[in-house]
Amino acid sequence: MPRRQLIWSLLVVLAALLLGACEVRGEVAVEVEEDGSGVVVVTVRLDPEAARRLGDPGTALQMADLVEAGWKLDTPLASDSGLELRAERPFASPEDLAPVLDEIGGKDGVFREVGLTVDDGLGSTTYDFSAQVELTGNPEQFGDEALTDVLEGLPLARTPEELALEGAADPGAMVLDVVVELPGGEPETNGEVFDGAS
Repeated sequence: MPRRQLIWSLLVVLAALLLGACEVRGEVAVEVEEDGSGVVVVTVRLDPEAARRLGDPGTALQMADLVEAGWKLDTPLASDSGLELRAERPFASPEDLAPVLDEIGGKDGVFREVGLTVDDGLGSTTYDFSAQVELTGNPEQFGDEALTDVLEGLPLARTPEELALEGAADPGAMVLDVVVELPGGEPETNGEVFDGAS
């Protein structure tokens, strides 16, 4: 499987398995250090019904490609609220961030025109992050080209009609949160700010 959409291919598999009266929630967190390096953390949370349908994540999910591509995987965390899957990947410089996000959403996929700059001024340093997050509302957006070929042209192994019947059209079935944490004081942003992160 191409590495350009490893994380979202995981979400696609989860969604295809779990659609219908379930919630699969994804979070992409970008944490930037003072030198412009940092880490991208992807967290996938399944509600109790989704976790029940998935069963043993060690058996149901193949994660070797993620590890091979440089992602560190935490042990799946089960609780009364469901199941949490977490993966993280460091980046060494501002220029390295966009390729890591491409691995999550695909080039020209979810994250577009990603930019991270560190401007060392006189007595202060300014950090600037920008990106467009493109979500079509159609879960097929997260399909992988090679996987689609294997599945005879069906990105999620379902026809559009089958996906609709299983709840794929429900906006709450699959949710994505994007969080960015930059060094320094209160950020200026066109998004929401929670405890210094936007």
